[in-house]
Amino acid sequence: MMMTMTKMRTMSNKDFTKKCVRCSLHKHRTKVVFGRGDKYTTIVIVGEAPGRDEDRLGAPFVGRCGKLLDTMLKEAKLTRKKVFITNACLCRPLNNRPPTLAEIKACRPRLRNTLRQIGAGAIILGRSASKAVLGIGYPLWNTVYKKYGKPMVCLKHPGWFLKGHMIEFEYGVKDFVNVVKVIQSINSYSFKRTELSIDTDLDKE
Repeated sequence: MMMTMTKMRTMSNKDFTKKCVRCSLHKHRTKVVFGRGDKYTTIVIVGEAPGRDEDRLGAPFVGRCGKLLDTMLKEAKLTRKKVFITNACLCRPLNNRPPTLAEIKACRPRLRNTLRQIGAGAIILGRSASKAVLGIGYPLWNTVYKKYGKPMVCLKHPGWFLKGHMIEFEYGVKDFVNVVKVIQSINSYSFKRTELSIDTDLDKE
């Protein structure tokens, strides 16, 4: 039986997702891959969905994409312990396909709660994550959006570089480092007029 939104709101994120059957991803998951890191951080990293390694180990970004993310974090003088890492969906889509819009919407209340509770700026990796956070499937890369009163910036997912684009990874790392600096510099300040404030139908669930 599907849980009602009222019941869901009375449960913690972890209690809810352990029992979640709001989309078909629960049928094949091995583990629910909860977010990890510093809940008092100034930067949240949002990926798309767990892959095979993440599903097996129950931790986000521990496969090949995770190694690239570790490189990005190192260059930005950060570690996993200094950020909070999560995904748009906490269960693995079969064959590592992108999550569907229905799957994204099913998991979005949990993601929204996480972002609001942590209250930090976010680096959004990939289009599926952008759909989940901003409601935009084709975001402007390296552009500061505002959501929940915090800066949000979309970058290409590390998996994109693994699909024949490793020659561009150096530039992806530089973008990541620059975005970290931008978010850290404006977290405690008002947004300038170049901000893009997002309000979508997904927020009205």
